[in-house]
Amino acid sequence: MKFLFFYLAIGISPSAFAEIIGIHSISTTSHSNRIEKCILHRMPQVTYSKSDLEQETKFCEIDLYNQKYAMCAKTWSTSPGTIIYDIQDTGLTPPRAEDQCRKLNSKILDGAKKVAKFKNTMNAEGTSGTYSQSSLIYYHFSRYFKTLTTVPVAVYRTIDKDEHLQRVSLRATNTGKMGTQMKAGWKTLITAETNPSSYQPINELFTDDLTQIFGVLIRGKGQRYGSEVNGIRSQWGLPQNIEFTQTAPFLALQSVSPLQEAIEEGLKTARKSAKQNKDLSLFVSHEQMVFWMTELTEITLLDHIFSQQDRIGNIDYRWYWFYIKNGNLKNKREKHLKDHRGNELPRNQVNFSSISPPEEIADFHPVLIQKTQLNDNDAAVRKYKNNDNSPYVNYTRKAKMLEKIKRYPVSLYKKLIQLNTDFENQGPLFQWLNESFALNPLYVESAQYFTKEATNLLQKKCELGELVFDLNPLEFLSTGSTNPLKLNCLTGEEL
Repeated sequence: MKFLFFYLAIGISPSAFAEIIGIHSISTTSHSNRIEKCILHRMPQVTYSKSDLEQETKFCEIDLYNQKYAMCAKTWSTSPGTIIYDIQDTGLTPPRAEDQCRKLNSKILDGAKKVAKFKNTMNAEGTSGTYSQSSLIYYHFSRYFKTLTTVPVAVYRTIDKDEHLQRVSLRATNTGKMGTQMKAGWKTLITAETNPSSYQPINELFTDDLTQIFGVLIRGKGQRYGSEVNGIRSQWGLPQNIEFTQTAPFLALQSVSPLQEAIEEGLKTARKSAKQNKDLSLFVSHEQMVFWMTELTEITLLDHIFSQQDRIGNIDYRWYWFYIKNGNLKNKREKHLKDHRGNELPRNQVNFSSISPPEEIADFHPVLIQKTQLNDNDAAVRKYKNNDNSPYVNYTRKAKMLEKIKRYPVSLYKKLIQLNTDFENQGPLFQWLNESFALNPLYVESAQYFTKEATNLLQKKCELGELVFDLNPLEFLSTGSTNPLKLNCLTGEEL
């Protein structure tokens, strides 16, 4: 297949369906001669890393009609998706591999490599909430905020609806056991791909000519945290979000004691829960707690702004060595802390005293850290400001997470103020969000509203002296402590 590269002008499509737009698009042609697009975006005022750009390119170069790729239905968890495999080392053709997926419940023969997951929107009755643009927005805004938390690269992709129906959706119904929401999702998608008008809102699943479905290509890496970060999760909804604020790092965020004392207080209180005590393991370094605390401020801010309704239980990690080199915070993956299936080991199965850092970085005295991965970001954005009848629920807001936090990174606070100023003035960041993702204007208004609300909340706490600015992993790894900074609460500038 030949790839066609072309540039798109920035602006709103005059058609009845708003158009996803970006800096340029890479296109392939389906067997039905339909032009499928993979569109890249660039957020103003953001510098993307070399690895981000390389991953975007890899995603957009996937030609689903090349014999090296197979598409398989994701039939586990709660929402339908499509796993894309490189099968060139299996000896299988795409039809044979895709048939094998059906028989093996999406597990292909040895040699296949997962290269991406295609996630489309699905919000029909009885299904799990999924909104594809949400993953795109989290990717770009995490780069704007320069988060310590890893949010995976995501790109927009369309797929011929008839091709997807035959190769993926119809095969999904013939796989093994599926949960109720998953069954409902695939049933709805089959009906929609057969008759697009059956799905509403139709423009959240289909391109403007109704011949293709759209979604994102993404590939998250990592393993799910236990109760040490995700909380005990006694009940879905508001209860588990409140329980999330009772984890060790979140408890430490709610203290204004000196940082080291706050960390010990958080650990001591969390360990009163037998489940958390087990998942925390005997050893949790103060460095680990500072990383977790910093990451939770990032997660709660993004989730407050974009009305995430399904965060708890969906926070992952990977093991890294962190160290300081030439005054900069560096990291290196620890690849040996895995079980026989290749999954990251939970911390309660790690013997920290027996783990040595890689020889090439040992002189820098690295610290072993569970680095948070925010892979599942597809249940956000669909919110009507302060309306309880919205499609999604803003559980971060309902649980009053921002109100409870009393420690914050300076850089995150300052970037939030800058974002709010831009949104209030409908500056380039606001225009980019409003014009790039074919969002319902009410969703954009909601993000604008909750950005202002978050800013006002934190500024008020700052003015009352109820916000300590001492979360700085780089400084903590360098010195074992941090000095709280005094800020101009209105601008975020240091005094």
